[in-house]
Amino acid sequence: MLSEKKIVDSILANEFYLKWMKSRGNITFQLKDKEEEIDFNLRLRKDSLIWLNLSKFKKKIARSKITKDSIRLALEFPEKSFYIGSFDQIANEISITFSYTLLENLFTGGSYIRSLDNFSLSMEEGQYHINSKIKKEKTITFQSWINTTTFKTNRINLSIPKSETEIDLFFLDWSTIDGGTVPLKIRGILKTNSSEYSLELNHKSIKFD
Repeated sequence: MLSEKKIVDSILANEFYLKWMKSRGNITFQLKDKEEEIDFNLRLRKDSLIWLNLSKFKKKIARSKITKDSIRLALEFPEKSFYIGSFDQIANEISITFSYTLLENLFTGGSYIRSLDNFSLSMEEGQYHINSKIKKEKTITFQSWINTTTFKTNRINLSIPKSETEIDLFFLDWSTIDGGTVPLKIRGILKTNSSEYSLELNHKSIKFD
């Protein structure tokens, strides 16, 4: 096994530092036996701004503007409404950790490692395993599993024992496009003490500026 410094340096060196990203594709949501599929159009400016439009059968459902500090959401269907709030407000309302960085990593497959102050690194099931505790209002346990050859993230797990909440993100179908390697499929699972939700995001077309 490489030294911790070499592993971290290799993870950071293999991250794709895009400036702009354009993508379209579909997202499948599932709650128990109910499944919904919608289309998305995404435009992302690294570390600062995300525009996301959702539609179904070419009918607009929602559009959002997401910055480092806030989310502006305009719902078009089933009825028009508007929401603006900070990430802290949203996290408190839904009782799970939520941040711009987490959302950006969802689309780009980033390692999240730059956001960790302290962590331990080991080998687990043939992958580099990162473990950390994030101290906020509630202690969050962060884990990630990194491919030992590509140094790309296979999985990220966030758990909040106090609220019995867990988020799993799986990054699949890594492909090289315009000189950068990104996951074309992202699968997410949210577990609470009463429910389990899942989504699968598929990038059908990606462009980088």
